[in-house]
Amino acid sequence: GTYAGLKMIRYQNGIFKDGGNLPGMYESLRFLTIDNENGIWASHPYRGIYKIDLNKDTSAYTATLLTQKEGLPSSLENHVFRIKNRVVFGTVKGVYEYDENQKKFIPSPFLAPILGTTPVRYLNEDNDGNIWFCSGKKLGLIDYSKLDNKGSPAIIFFPEIDGQVLSGFENVFPYNRENVFIASEKGIIHLNYEKYK
Repeated sequence: GTYAGLKMIRYQNGIFKDGGNLPGMYESLRFLTIDNENGIWASHPYRGIYKIDLNKDTSAYTATLLTQKEGLPSSLENHVFRIKNRVVFGTVKGVYEYDENQKKFIPSPFLAPILGTTPVRYLNEDNDGNIWFCSGKKLGLIDYSKLDNKGSPAIIFFPEIDGQVLSGFENVFPYNRENVFIASEKGIIHLNYEKYK
């Protein structure tokens, strides 16, 4: 994804090669993910969600813009992620998924019961299956190793990082439980999650 649409990168003989821009549309497609049927999804924070279909020989694509008309709580501030083998969308009113049968967005069946309508700008699944998220300038974690008596995972916030998350460029790299690196406005923050056990 580039500021001018999609670019093809081909891998041949152990080398990545520039396959050029694909005809389709001239739009910033910074946030991309692929679903289980090889469909491409892109989010644009100021437009909505694009469902992208490559043609058979992958030489061009068509894109369909999906907005509030298709069930998003807003056409603004939507971000696409692949979490737990599903394509999900962080929105101003929680996490949504696209229901292909209904042709509309619905609250995520597995994350909406946990996060409710918490605004979500960023999601990242770590190697333990926990989900790091950003809501505004707050960092949180859905910790599946800590279940309550109903079997729901714990939600942990890190108040010492409040206000430091880099808006628009949120990034959490959970190398392991002792070494989690967070992009902040002042550089990289190192977090040892083990101390929260």
